[in-house]
This record gives sequence, C-alpha cells and structure tokens, in this order.
Amino acid sequence: MKRKLVSAILAFIMVIGMMPVASAYREIYTQHPNDDEWVRIQYAGNGRYVEIPESGFDYNGTQLQLSSFTPEGKNQIFHLHNTGNGWIIMSDYNGKIVEVRNSSHNDWAEVSQWDKHDLLCGRWDIIANPDNTVSFKNRESDLYMNVKGRGDTFGTKIIQYHDDETVANEFYLEYVTKNDVASATYVRSVQDSEIEWKKLTTSNKYLIINETGYEYEKRGVEYYPSPDQDDILASIEYLSPSMVSKLLLKPDYSKATWRRIDKALSGELSRTEIANLLTELGYGDVPAVGNALGVLQIISDSRSSSKWRRFVRAADVDKKGNNQGVIVSIYYDIVEESEYGPLNSRETRWGTIYHIKKEPYAKYQTWSGNNFQEFMYLPGNAKDGVWWYSYK
Repeated sequence: MKRKLVSAILAFIMVIGMMPVASAYREIYTQHPNDDEWVRIQYAGNGRYVEIPESGFDYNGTQLQLSSFTPEGKNQIFHLHNTGNGWIIMSDYNGKIVEVRNSSHNDWAEVSQWDKHDLLCGRWDIIANPDNTVSFKNRESDLYMNVKGRGDTFGTKIIQYHDDETVANEFYLEYVTKNDVASATYVRSVQDSEIEWKKLTTSNKYLIINETGYEYEKRGVEYYPSPDQDDILASIEYLSPSMVSKLLLKPDYSKATWRRIDKALSGELSRTEIANLLTELGYGDVPAVGNALGVLQIISDSRSSSKWRRFVRAADVDKKGNNQGVIVSIYYDIVEESEYGPLNSRETRWGTIYHIKKEPYAKYQTWSGNNFQEFMYLPGNAKDGVWWYSYK
C-alpha cells in the first residue's frame, strides 16, 4: 500500500549570497503599492518603523510597536496582498498577519499579529493622503491604524483609533526591491493529490494491501500510487558560491550537535529551534522556513565520503580554489515492502505496501549563476506558494 500522504508544508528554499551594498530602498516610497509587494511601514511623526517585537515574534496576539530602523530587521518588513476586499499585511518572516484584536470596534484596541485568517479585522484599506503618506483603515471597524498618543519613543504601541486628523495615523510605505534581497524562500502547500494515483486493474490488484485501496476508493474502484513514481520532491535550495565555499570547510561538531542536525532533518525541531541551530552553526542568514533542508543536508552528508564527493563535484572547485554555486534538491523515496495482510480482494496473503521513506536524500548540480533574477522561475509543479525574502 501507499500510506496516505497528509497535506504537508514543503519549502523551496532559494539561498543566495550577494555582496553587501549600500541600501537604496529607504529612499523609495509609494502610496499605491503593487499586489504582493514587500514594504517597511515608517511612522510619519518621527521616522521610526512599525515592527513586531522580537520577544513575541512567534506568538499570536503580539502587539505591534515603533522602533528604530534595523538594516536586517525581518520583523520590520511586511508583505502586502490585495484580496479585492482589503489588503492583508503579513509579516515577511513568520507569516502572521496584522489585525485588530478580537474584531474590536473600539478606540485604543490593539493592532497585533495573528495566524492568517479571512476575517475582516485582518483586512485594511490603504488610503493615499495629500502629503505623500498613507493611512490604514480597518475593514471591520472602519477605524485607523494609529501610533498611541503620537508617541516618540522606542516601543510605542500601535492601536486603532478614529480619524483624529493628526499625524498619528499617517505612515510612509518604503517598498523593498529585489536588488536588496540576500536570500529567498519559496513556500508552498503540497497535497496528496499531487501524487500519481492510478486505478487498480485485475492483473495487479492482488499486490496491493487493503488500506490503500479503501482510502482511495472512488465509486467502488480502488486506486494505488503509480509504480513509476519513485520519490517526492521536498525542496530546492540554491546556494551561492560564497555559501558553498563556507560549506566546503568540512565541519566537525559534537555528538550533541549532530543529533540536533538529524532531528532538524527528520522534522523533530520547531522553526525557532532550527533557526537557533543554524545561527550556532554559522548560518544565521539562512531562512529556517522549510527547515533549510539543503544546508543541513549538506552538513549531514559530510559524514559520508560518497555523499560528500557528490557535493564537492557539484561545487566544481578550480585550480585557484574558486568554486561554483550548487543547486540542492531534496527528495524522499517512495519505497515498496512486502507485508502479510488483507488484500483488496478481501483475501489475506502477501502483498506490497508503498510508503514515504522519511530519511531525505540530496541530489547536487552545479549552478554558475549568482543573480537572484535567474532562478525566480520555479519548476512547473510549484504552484500556490508564496515568496519569502531575507534582506540586507
């Protein structure tokens, strides 16, 4: 049988290293953002930026606040999506959206973050003001995003308030360009429907254990996974030459660290735990979304001489010690095993079961590009996802 693959979040992780340059996007403002734009929200009253406090970054209900500009402040960058019924303002890094708590219609209600939902308290109108600023009007309450008390200090909270015709509800939108990208992650949801399921025929139905047939029974006809589907793609990660150069310094870690790496690859660590692990390993700039499978798999493969040689060959190091970038594709095997049990024929005998082998394996290929634009074109089956970015 092939055990039913439940919906899983799989990540296409594109990691690129780019030379540090002076950031230009702080001078770029817009009152009419494009759909799926990435922006910083700057308070017009004192130039501070709206952010999600790092102390509550992973928690629902964390109230937004003002802070000074942070060049690599992922908690200050938001993704804007126009639903046609208001804009969703989503954290670039944790995927939570900006909302008014409890769908409140009252002044002083907190503007906070929450897991993505379809309620109107998480939808906003972006209104262009005559002075090149914008205001955010909540679709549920018709009240405005507001800097509490027109505060001028770090940590001043963001609330909703009626239009008091003051600077407290006026902001600048600074949009971020792709030239400012340091790394990128493409995240999508993969459903079991993407696996090829084919109808049982008389000649092969006795080879399929009962569970698969029952779970995928349609109008009395059983289905099973296509025998020529050998594996499932879990992620694609693009590693720049500078990242590969760093990885070529074969690591030597303690047993405890190796155990954590193995747990991360097997899905036993949370996103926060993986982010902490990557930072400890010296890869803090790698997004932990999707478990950063490529980087961690390379580190894991360094313990196997044959696997390590495949990575080194893809790195294509020349006589001067210069190397190329590497594309890392992570797969999970679909494996067959014989098992004694009830078949689709209602008999009990030996049959074949199909399941996903949970240990990932990597395929490596050389990548000579070092330009973000070159790999924005995703594989044909990469649909219904969203880009996530890390910035310089």
